[in-house]
Parts: sequence; structure tokens; C-alpha cells
Amino acid sequence: MKIELLIIVIVLVISLTWLTGCQKMEVGKIKSIEQIHEEEGIPVRVKEMEERSFSTFLNYTSPLKGVSESTASAMVSDEVASVLARVGDFVKKDQVVITFPVDNPAVQYEQSKVAYESAEKAFSRIKRIYEDNGVSKQDYDNARTQFEVSRANWLSVRKIVEVRAPISGYLTRLNVQTSDNVRFEDELFTISNYDRLKTTIWVSDREISHISRGQKAFAEWGGEQIPGKVVQVDLSMDRSSMAFAVLVEFDNYNHTVLSGVTAEVRIITYTSENALVLNRKEMVKEGDRWFAFLAENGVSSKKELVTGLMQGMDMEILQGIKAGDLVITEGLSLVRDGSRIRVLSNRTVLAQK
Repeated sequence: MKIELLIIVIVLVISLTWLTGCQKMEVGKIKSIEQIHEEEGIPVRVKEMEERSFSTFLNYTSPLKGVSESTASAMVSDEVASVLARVGDFVKKDQVVITFPVDNPAVQYEQSKVAYESAEKAFSRIKRIYEDNGVSKQDYDNARTQFEVSRANWLSVRKIVEVRAPISGYLTRLNVQTSDNVRFEDELFTISNYDRLKTTIWVSDREISHISRGQKAFAEWGGEQIPGKVVQVDLSMDRSSMAFAVLVEFDNYNHTVLSGVTAEVRIITYTSENALVLNRKEMVKEGDRWFAFLAENGVSSKKELVTGLMQGMDMEILQGIKAGDLVITEGLSLVRDGSRIRVLSNRTVLAQK
């Protein structure tokens, strides 16, 4: 029994000695990492500052329509007799697009036609006689007035049964087909010249000060982007919407964006073509002051920054750094002003404390 107890005591002593040694080795490891940083430098990654284009912008969602756009409506309740154009066709102003029956009693098509033709003949006869001094000036004026009234009535009746394009452009919407029944003032079709598109954006009082006439803009829909600019900025708030109206127009000569769609609209409020830009993650904020750390001859150098405008996480840097400077982008939590550093390649894995 004494021998067994002795063996147990020896094993315990050896185990305690081994555990104590492991703890000392662990402490030694932690110290060795700090020593490596002191001897070889804190591992960091850097990027070389280069001038690039920087912009700030405001985004909106808004419907687009042709700069020139007009909708024709029915002037009579009746059945559509014919449709003479299809969506996508280019039509000229006053070209007939839809017709209605001429036998509708409410239109009085035949009566107006006969009255016009009769007045035209009478006026032609009176005009010849008047030129030969056969009738008085009063008789001539009366005949001309009667003819002009009859012609105006006839043209009005024709406009009712022959619905014409109000402007030149593309037929972008057709609401009826042959034999459809329509009522008075129903919308029949829309003609749009969508070589150029426009939209009205409603802007809050906080944003209106950043928008001015002539600023660049873009509209994006269906993966297509078209350029434009701000053409009008209201100076007074619309009381119903409690916002300011901003009119923006876009070039759409290839017709890549359709009239009537809702697009993402971006207004460029500021642009600098030769800006120095840092991400907020690449800077350190102390109170209201911003700082960057530069890599200079193996040592970190803390620089206070004068910042400009910000877009998202990117911020324009006006003073404090220059093109060509190496800004520490990773390892910021480890460095201080004057820390010894070791610049890693992009492929090296960086572990921060």
C-alpha cells in the first residue's frame, strides 16, 4: 500500500508540474505576438490614393411620359366603325385614326354635308357675279358668311365621325377596337412623341435647396438608362402635396424607354472630376473630427482630414491627404500615431485583435 501511495503522489506531482509549464508557455505565446508587432510591425493593408470622379445624387421613383403627348376622346356615343392605325404606328397631325358611323341621327352627317355643298355652290356663283359687278357687296358678304358657317359645321361633324391625331407622334395607347361601343368623352387613343420623355418629381423642403435648373439627371427602366436634365424648379411649395415640383426631361431618341412607365430617376446634385474619396470604414472619427492613418516609411502617421460631401459610405476629402499617399485601410484598430507597421499584400490574411 505504501508503494501504491508513493506512486500516486509522484503522478500528481508530475501532472501539476506539466500544467504549470503549459500555463507559462501560453503566457509566453501572448507576449511573443506583442513582441512580433514591436519587432516586425503591425500588419496592415493600404491603398494608394488616386483622383477620381465623385458625385452626390438624389433618387426618386416617377412615371415618364412624352414631352408632347395628347389623348383623343369620343365626341359621340356610338359604335366604332373602324380603327385605321395600330399601337406603335407613327401618325401625322390630323390623320384619321378612328371612324364612327355616319348614319347616327345625333350627328346629322348628311344634313351638314348637303348644307355645306349647297352653300359652296351658291357662294361660287355669287362670287362670279360680284366680280362682274352683278350683285352688291352686301349680297356677296352674306353668301360668303353662309358658306363659312356651313363649312365650319361640316368640319365639326367630320371631326365627330373621323377622329384625328391631335399631334404628330407615335400611337402609344389604343383603348378601343372595331365594333366597340363607346360613350361621349371616353378616351380613345393617345399620341405621344417620346423622342423625349419628361417627369414631374415632388421634392421635400429638405432636398429642394440641392436641386437647380440644368443639373444632370438619368432615368432607368428595364435595364436601360437615358440621360436628361432638370428644366424647371418651382420656387413655391404645392400646398396639396406639401412638396416642390421639379420638371426633368430626358433624351429617348432610340425609344429604349416607353412612355407611361415608372422609372428610377437620379438627379446629380454635385460632381467633382478630380476628387480624393475615402470610405467611412477607412477613417477614424473622434468627436466631430475625422482622421486617416498613412503608411510612411514603415510607420503609421495620423492625419486630420477636412471632409466635403458624402454619398452613401463614400466621403470626399478636401484636405489632409493627397494623391499618391498610402492610406491604411485594414488594421486601423491596431495602429496608433507612430506605430511600427508591416504592409501586407492583398492575398495575405489579416487577423485583427
